[in-house]
Amino acid sequence: MTLLIVLVSCTVFYVLFVPKSQYVAPPPIDYKNMTDDDFDVITDAPTPAATNAPTQTTCNDGEQDDDETDVDCGGATCKGCDEGLKCNLDADCAGDAIKCDGGTCKKGPTNAPTPSPTPTPTACMGEVKVTSSDFTSANAIIWLYDNADSWGKAKDRCNDDAAYIHLKKAIAPPTGSYALKVPAGDYALMLIDDKNNNGKLDANWMGVPTEGCGASNGAKGGPMGGPSWGDAVFSVVCNQVANVEIELWHM
Repeated sequence: MTLLIVLVSCTVFYVLFVPKSQYVAPPPIDYKNMTDDDFDVITDAPTPAATNAPTQTTCNDGEQDDDETDVDCGGATCKGCDEGLKCNLDADCAGDAIKCDGGTCKKGPTNAPTPSPTPTPTACMGEVKVTSSDFTSANAIIWLYDNADSWGKAKDRCNDDAAYIHLKKAIAPPTGSYALKVPAGDYALMLIDDKNNNGKLDANWMGVPTEGCGASNGAKGGPMGGPSWGDAVFSVVCNQVANVEIELWHM
């Protein structure tokens, strides 16, 4: 197009300003057969080449350059930095165990494995078999105690709340027996022949029992109270039966 404009301009100039005696008509232009080579092609300025990202070449030059966070490590291209070297992100550090902490690659704390909970031991069980041949009624009351303190509070009147086990048991007189499953340990036992079936040990105005009663080991009471824990205590051994024969005392 530029060439065409130039040609036309030159033709007009030649016609207007050149004397006719010197005027020579230019040869006709064959526009139909013109090609791109007949025109000056104007192109855009060349696109500048893209700046290449850091390459492995800069990761081994012994200098901190490009986006490296320390010498030849860190950044998007180079290897991760070892412990103690500078960083901006966790990704700048080598391995999952090293994290970026305050601008420095540091090893995180090693989590100790959580110990398995210690299983609660199952109580070792034994058995108490209570037997007496002195019943006059069909009603038995059993009080089993597992410590001297509760025995001392209840031995005179056999307090239900103080007993480790309190049972009312119908039996066929004159002989009755009953078995109790209990953890291994020390115990003392009181047995009552509850004639009136009121669930307690009856006594007269002087505090003397009016119903048949007895303690383990044949322990006896006296004017100052019932039998002592030390006289009545017996042991229950794991997986064994403690046979407790009680002789009832009747007034």
